Amino acid sequence: MTQFLAVLSGLVISVMVLINSELSVVYGTALATVIIHVVGLALIGVITAFAKKPPRQKAPWYLLCGGFVGVFLTYSNIYTVTAAGVSLTVALGLLGQCILSLLIDSFGWFGVPRQRFGLKRIGGLVLIAAGATAMLLLDGGLQQLSGGLAGQPILAIVVMGVLGGASNVFSRMLNAGLADRVGVYRSTLVNYITGLALSALILLILRPALAAPPALQGPMDFFMYLGGALGVVVVVISNMVALRLSSLVMTLLVFISQLATGILLDFIRTGTLPLGQLVGAVLLLAGLLLYRNPAKRNTEGPAPAKPGGTGKM
Repeated sequence: MTQFLAVLSGLVISVMVLINSELSVVYGTALATVIIHVVGLALIGVITAFAKKPPRQKAPWYLLCGGFVGVFLTYSNIYTVTAAGVSLTVALGLLGQCILSLLIDSFGWFGVPRQRFGLKRIGGLVLIAAGATAMLLLDGGLQQLSGGLAGQPILAIVVMGVLGGASNVFSRMLNAGLADRVGVYRSTLVNYITGLALSALILLILRPALAAPPALQGPMDFFMYLGGALGVVVVVISNMVALRLSSLVMTLLVFISQLATGILLDFIRTGTLPLGQLVGAVLLLAGLLLYRNPAKRNTEGPAPAKPGGTGKM
């Protein structure tokens, strides 16, 4: 069930990204980010008000920062996509997610089970790296990196792309650690409160020219405001399952589901199938299966620290 929920999360993320991109085109990134958080906060506020409230435990301050990290993820992705294109952003993001996920699995951070790395698991990592490379080479990521970069230094693009991917995992684990102490819905509520606070501050600092709300002329005009609601679904699912799976396994389940859904949506919209993403998805899935199979034999068990508590982080 936990793996199914991780796959479902990836599907929802793909639709959410598409909707949020439409909102960003209309309002600009800064204002769109605020709108997304307002919608999400309204929804999770209602849910939290009526949901059964579990007993609360004291949580360390850093577990309250998941929303801040999520806002950084949004802006880092926008920077990398603008400077070097989607293919490179996807490949660098996956690299960052896998690096941090491997560290979490290796050291048992956030209370997840520690993973030992035998030959099969190392082989799985090789296939995962091959999948990311296929997406980069076959879909033109290197050409984008060596070509027009919107005047941005290559090192900055690579660093921001990798940090963006790592921040995705970091935000997920912070939110899940908080959920383990105060409950899934309360944790999601805190995520949206902190995310809205930082988004509003950025909006005030940047002071972009604000667009007037367009008249609703069709279903898509209404649906583009629902990205925050879909974000609530994603955060709730992550809060439920992030501490129950290997961090890398969850990263790959979400990513492969997101990638497959994105390929399908692109085919519906444009009638084309990106070769690099297709080959990459197959290699990533093979790597996931190989990495995942020895988990029961090569797991040391939970780290001494409590989930979301004082692990070696």
